Amino acid sequence: MLQKGSSTRRLSTSSASFLLRTSELSITQIADRLHFADTPSFSKFFSRLKGQSPRAFREQ
Repeated sequence: MLQKGSSTRRLSTSSASFLLRTSELSITQIADRLHFADTPSFSKFFSRLKGQSPRAFREQ
């Protein structure tokens, strides 16, 4: 059984990963596009689920 919101988190992580890899949007723009309150909240969310910061993920 999935926890409430887990599919939303998975979708957000997928969308963020796609945008970080394929676009030239800034991390702030991606956070805004995915409806995060601010960039630090997005970075913390992404880092917790992916094990690295959005910047590090993009630079791979």
